[in-house]
Amino acid sequence: MIRFIKHYIPKTNTRTRPGAKITPSSITIHETDNTQVRANARAHALLQANGNPRQASWHLQVDDEPEVYQSLPFTEAAYHSGTYKGNYSSIAIEMCVNQDGNYQQTVLNTIQVINFLKAKYPTILRVIQHHHWSRKNCPRILRSATVMSWTDFLAQTNKKTPSTSAKAIPYQSTNHLFPKGSHVHLTASATRYATGEKIPNRYKNKTYTVLQRGSNRLLLKELYSWVHTKDVVALKQAAFKVGQKVRIKSSAKKYARSTKTIPKAYKNKSYTIQQVGQNDVLIKELYSWVKKDDIQ
Repeated sequence: MIRFIKHYIPKTNTRTRPGAKITPSSITIHETDNTQVRANARAHALLQANGNPRQASWHLQVDDEPEVYQSLPFTEAAYHSGTYKGNYSSIAIEMCVNQDGNYQQTVLNTIQVINFLKAKYPTILRVIQHHHWSRKNCPRILRSATVMSWTDFLAQTNKKTPSTSAKAIPYQSTNHLFPKGSHVHLTASATRYATGEKIPNRYKNKTYTVLQRGSNRLLLKELYSWVHTKDVVALKQAAFKVGQKVRIKSSAKKYARSTKTIPKAYKNKSYTIQQVGQNDVLIKELYSWVKKDDIQ
């Protein structure tokens, strides 16, 4: 099941959002050709909303996540085909090809989107490639038939099984979930990274730091790899207070705000919290900051 997230290009940006009304009679399939890490649907939606330096725009961006970002109403023109007719008659879908994504899943998600749009707009009579309008080799990967042939792709889009949420929701930041800097535990049941590679057993049942959050995946700082959120458990930090007595764990290695190593002689002893930070505390007797994870 996928859902649309509205994150529209501002109406004031007439350079990429002309505002002209259209009655869509086709859907045009594109690929971003942007293979950079994290060049996903959200990134391309932000590019459009913040002002694309090129005079180019499209309605939807799709990646391997269930969230599909919408940049324009389906009844407005976009600058995507290289031709007037294509721009003023077709809904444009950009398929992401970022190297840390799953292109095969992106194709399957795109098929779901197309089936939804065809059910919503009976005026849509065909699904076509960007190549149809301007002879550009786009969508390049899909045209190469390395994942799925165009014939098979079209056959899937002819199935009347739209399983997409019809109600679009506004764009919302998800930084409050697994925020940057928070700690998570990678479970023993985790099998593969979000990019498809197998997770070695030695990396499981350990704690990691969140470097970045996607829709359903997290970039772990220590591994610099994306994992599915279903494969991690958030670690809740204790609510430490000023004046509270704590001990530095024997497993603690370095102070929180310096590169200095915590001497063994300072561990497993009682100290007083003088100040509480977001992820660390100031120890009165040592006048040094120690990570919350390193005290008990």
